[in-house]
Amino acid sequence: MKATTEVKQETALVIKSVQNNTTTWKASSNSLGAITALNNAEIHDPYLNTVSKAPNLFFEGLFYGFTLMIILLNIVCYFIFNDKNYGYFGISILASVCLFFTADGLLSEFISSTGKITTALSTSFVCITFGLSALFSAKYLLIRDHFPKLRAFTIPLFILALAMASIAWLTDNTTFTVASNLLSFAVVCSYFGAGVLLFPKKNYAKFYVISFSIPLLFAMDYFLLNPLGIKFLETTTSHIKIALLAEMIIMTYAILYRMKAIKEELLIQKTEMQIFLKRQETLNRDSLARMMEDVYLENLIMHYDLDGVEIKLLQYISEGKENNKIARKLNTTETEIEELTKELYHKLEINEAVNDDFKMLENQPDFIYN
Repeated sequence: MKATTEVKQETALVIKSVQNNTTTWKASSNSLGAITALNNAEIHDPYLNTVSKAPNLFFEGLFYGFTLMIILLNIVCYFIFNDKNYGYFGISILASVCLFFTADGLLSEFISSTGKITTALSTSFVCITFGLSALFSAKYLLIRDHFPKLRAFTIPLFILALAMASIAWLTDNTTFTVASNLLSFAVVCSYFGAGVLLFPKKNYAKFYVISFSIPLLFAMDYFLLNPLGIKFLETTTSHIKIALLAEMIIMTYAILYRMKAIKEELLIQKTEMQIFLKRQETLNRDSLARMMEDVYLENLIMHYDLDGVEIKLLQYISEGKENNKIARKLNTTETEIEELTKELYHKLEINEAVNDDFKMLENQPDFIYN
């Protein structure tokens, strides 16, 4: 009797175990089915105007995770190096993430949206992303110094692109969507063209052109040519993402390289400025001795219309003081001193004077140096 009871208990345990395993298997099957359903889900592509399978979840998670890491890295570098370019670049990457989040159809997992809303939202993100990329390009390439009139062309274009994107929200006409994308793309291409012109002169411009060329080509194909029905490269968002990942890695290093190059360039400019001042001071001493030095400085101030801060900065530079000491004396930051030094360098036309000296040396007969 006792043996029969034990057999019954063991049989009950076996049955319970089988039931638990069956429940676990069903739950696993449901989870796997849910994942499979997500991977096989269909989304509407607003630019290809087709319904296609959703991107692979593993690749999407890898892309967004790595992009988030790059954004955090740029934020850390911004606080460590105090370089605003890291901030501008980080914001432009964040805008790109929002754009792809919408283009991949992932937004529909959180809010219900129609095809019209998705297209209008994507157009807005394209405009914002390209605008922030243009802002970063302007700061990174020092457009204000090299091409000061370019902003007068790009700012009205961007405002018009924003207007077209706003109208796209109110109408079903895709013409405004294409027009907004075209204008936004024209703004970015303007700065990319400036980078190409600076390519032979500045090494940091080479990083910019190399890293932006492929993503810009893919973006043109996907956001401009595809809506017009032009099959050029048949680009998908996956192609743009891969190119964008390479761009993020290159440009994060390029900003650091540029920062070092700018500091070396400023050091050379300060040295040339000191030589310029010493030369003028020597000419005055030869003519009217020490007394004429003050007269020369007054003429220099009047001729170039220098303000009080520029006069003090010029004095400290002539004395050979370092930027950190000058910043403490003028109650400002070292970054601001670098910007003021650069402006003063161009204002005094020292670069032209140095080039004239080089030309004079090149035109001298060889026997003078033999």
